[in-house]
Amino acid sequence: MDTAAHAPDLDEVLEIAVQLPTFLPAADATFPAADHPTTAPDGPPAPL
Repeated sequence: MDTAAHAPDLDEVLEIAVQLPTFLPAADATFPAADHPTTAPDGPPAPL
């Protein structure tokens, strides 16, 4: 099953999720409006 080999496994997803809190402050500094979607209605959707 080649498709299973290319699908991210749980460990991979968790590893990415653990890194998100480290990345988000940098993204917030670059795009401060990301935390305030109401001030940028035409911007990208706010992350869940």
